[in-house]
Order: sequence, then structure tokens, then C-alpha cells
Amino acid sequence: MELFNFLLAESESETKRTAIHATLAGILEGVALLIVSMTVVTPKSEGFNYLYFAVFIVTVLGYLYAKHRALTSSSALVEGIIRKIRLNTAEKILHSQFAAFERVDPSRLTAVLSKETRRLAEATHNVVTAWTSFVMLIVGFIVILFLSTFAFQVILLFACAGMVIYFRDHKQIVDKMIRAVGTEMDLHQKLSHLLKGFKELRLNTQKSKDLIENHYMRQASSSRRLFEEVWKGFAANILKTSSLFFLGLGSIVFLVPSDTLIGNLQTFQVLTVVIFVLGHMTALFQAVPQLSKAGVAIGQIRAVESDLDELEKEEARLSADELEQCPEFKEIKIEGLTYDYGQPGADKAFSLGPIDLTLSPGEIVFIVGGNDSGKTTFVRLLTSLYRPREGRIFLDGDEVTDAVLPSYRTLFSTVFTDFHLFGRLYGAASPTSREAEAMLGKLGIDMKTSLKNRRFSVTDLSAGQRRRLALACALFEKKPICLFDKVAADQDPEFRRFLYTELFPQLKKSGQTVLAITHDEKYFGHADRVIKLKDGKIE
Repeated sequence: MELFNFLLAESESETKRTAIHATLAGILEGVALLIVSMTVVTPKSEGFNYLYFAVFIVTVLGYLYAKHRALTSSSALVEGIIRKIRLNTAEKILHSQFAAFERVDPSRLTAVLSKETRRLAEATHNVVTAWTSFVMLIVGFIVILFLSTFAFQVILLFACAGMVIYFRDHKQIVDKMIRAVGTEMDLHQKLSHLLKGFKELRLNTQKSKDLIENHYMRQASSSRRLFEEVWKGFAANILKTSSLFFLGLGSIVFLVPSDTLIGNLQTFQVLTVVIFVLGHMTALFQAVPQLSKAGVAIGQIRAVESDLDELEKEEARLSADELEQCPEFKEIKIEGLTYDYGQPGADKAFSLGPIDLTLSPGEIVFIVGGNDSGKTTFVRLLTSLYRPREGRIFLDGDEVTDAVLPSYRTLFSTVFTDFHLFGRLYGAASPTSREAEAMLGKLGIDMKTSLKNRRFSVTDLSAGQRRRLALACALFEKKPICLFDKVAADQDPEFRRFLYTELFPQLKKSGQTVLAITHDEKYFGHADRVIKLKDGKIE
């Protein structure tokens, strides 16, 4: 029922259309069964019954059409819903404040958007068949009642007993399934540690042994045990109900009066319908585990959506015209900018600021300082990834408010120290083949990778080469401000010299502002200004 309500809430018209086709398929299947049961007791002496045969053929064709429509429309329905969930999730992520999004567990998010949505899709296909079987059961019971009141009472009694037994332990099984899925989510997190921390684990046997034996294997064993108990519970319930169905069938065979020819024919007719009905009843109960899994998946999806909804959001959006505009600026002025990590007033909370600074086009500015001096925090504030506790940013004399934040951010192309290298160019950056080849050659990676159809041929590069490729991506954007956080890291001396003495001056000459976090004191003289941070303040 939870799955049906979920589908109804997401797409009411398509869900109702699917339900109508599934219902029609169940009714037509029941009608076909009724025709068969009536035909088997028709005396052969009356000859071939063309009417029954014609109605049977039309009914079967109608059933096949309705079932096909139900299955195809359910596929379109659930895939559309999954697409909607993924798009909505992407929208919520993109419009969340960066500081809030840093708290999100990416492994859980990935697991829900991939595995749980697939479970939802599989269950939706099953629910169509289950609903068709349910409708068929109703029609079948009506047919049995029409044929024999006694047989109807026997089958109804055993069917009710089967449902009571099945659903008596159902809630406990579902609760255990929820725990099992939660354990599986934790297992995904441990797997993420294993994959992302491979180098550290490879070099530290004690650490790797502790992770694998005391955490990963324990979590895997717990997940296996819980899922085994879940499926054993479902299997036990299915066997119990199947046993009752066979008892019902045996009761009809041995208890229904059959001392006359008419009684024998009636018994045979009833058995034909009952066997068909019991098959659908078994299929219906076997679909319950899938529906239970869907309920758990819906819970996980809603939990993720709820977590994302609770993140602080930014409502401002760029219009289509603003996206097409080439960003530029005359002056960025920062007044009294401050930021706190942790709870305000806490003894160990790091504070940045107050910071006062002015940036102009066509200048090279180095930001220097020791570790934990606030350099990265400052550039995140400057780009408005972080929102300041106090202070203001002015763009060409106007304060940068929430309404203009998206437009303000378009001024920056960045290479952060923890950059992500995309396998292709997204957005407006679209260099020609000659421009791309020249840029990659300038950065010394043209023999390692190339750009074709906005895709890079190779991204599996060394750390230094990946950083150069990220630099190329930033330069392709041709933004007014190039912000580089330790972009010279992992580079050889010759490339460092090229960065500071050739590339940065070239960018300055083109009117772009270069803002670079660096530790290379040797090249401080190539900057127009050097801003030194210490304990979150400018010295």
C-alpha cells in the first residue's frame, strides 16, 4: 500500500492509468477462466462451441493487451519517478550552501540514488503483476461461489487463515529488513574507506587489518545474517500459506459430495478454477517481500530527501540571459569579513578575520601563510562558498546580496587544492581544437591527453598532470578572476618557473586577475601584492 501511495503522490494520472489496465487484465483473465470452466462441462455431443471459442479468443487478446499496457506504463511511470528523484536531488545539492553540504555522507547518497531506486523499480514491476493476481482472485472467488457454495466457504476459510498466519510475523520481518538495509549503508561507508584510503591501508598493515577484520567483515557478516533472517522469515511464511492452500484443495477433493455424475463434473469444474486461483494466491504472497523492500527503499529515499531539505538553501538563480553574459568587474571590496568554525565562543573554534581587502582587474595577488592560517577559508569566503558571520563584499560599489550571489560567483574560475577533475568540459567553456591543443601543449600534457568533442581522451594521470589538466579546464573558461589554491603542488621546478614567470603574467596582460595561494617564496617578487595570513588575520 505504501508503494501505491508513493506512486500516486508522484504521478497520479499515470498510476491510475496503470491500475486500470492491471485491473482490466485481472478481470479478463478471470473471464477466460470462467469460459474454460464452462467449456469442460459442456457435453461433446453438442459439437464445437464456436461462441465460447470466439469469446475466449477475444478475452485472451484483451488480457494480453491490457497486461502489456500495464507493464509498459508501469515501467514508464517508475523510470519517470526515478528520474524526477535524481533531478530533484541534484537540484537540492546544487542549491545547498557549501558549508552545510560538507556534512552530507556521499556514500549514503550514492547508495540510495542507485541501489534503492533500482529496488523501487523492481518492486513496481512486481506490484503490477500482484495487482492483476489480486483482481483475478476476486473474480475467481466469485466464479467458485457461482459453482459451489461449499467449495467457496472452504477456500475462503483457508485463504483467511493463510493471510492471518502470513501477516502475523510480517511486521517483525520488515523491521529486520530496515535494520539490514541500515547495516548495508554502513557497509558502503566502510567500502568507501577501503577504496579512498587504499594507499594508507597498503602501507599500514595494522590499520588495514583493523578496518577489514574488525569493521568491514563484521559489518558484512551482520548484513548477511540480517538478510538471511529476513528471507528465511518470508520463506517460512510462504511455505505455511502454501501448505494451507493445499489443505484447502484436498478438502474440496475429499469433502465435496461427488456420488453422482453431475457432482463429479461439478467437482472437476471447481478444481479447475481453484487450482488456477491458488496459483495466483501463491504469486501474490510471493510478491509481498518485493513490496516490503520497496517500502524500505521509499523510507531511505525520503530520509535522504529530508536530510537535503534541512540543508541551508540559496534561492537565487541565474536567468538565461545572465548565463549568456560575459562576466566582468571593476573592483571587489571586502569589508570586515569574519568566519567561525565550530560553535561561537568555543575555546577551540577557529576564527577568520576581520578581513579588509580590495581586488582590481589585471593584478597578481599571492595569499601566503602557514598551515591553518585561514588561506583556504578566506578564498571560500571570497567566492561565497562560505557565508560570513559578519562583514560585506562589494562588487563595483554594490553589496553582494543573496539575490546576486550566483552572478557574482561567475567571476571566478578555480583550481582548489582538493579539486575534482571532470572527464569533459561542462558549461560555456568551448575551445577550438587548435586552442585546446595549444593550451595542453603550453602546460606540457599534450602528449598525455587530448580534447575531442569536449571530452578528454585520458584523465588517469599522475597527481601533477591531473592538476595541470584542472588548470587547463579553469583557463578554458576565461573568467575575470583565476583563483588557484596551491596549483604548483606536485609540479617540477621547471613548471613552477613557467607558472609564476610566464603564465601568470600572461593572464595579467589579458586583464585577468590572478589570486594564488602559494608557499613558493622564491617567486613572491612576481606578485603585485603578497597578502600574509596568520591565525586568521592579515599581518
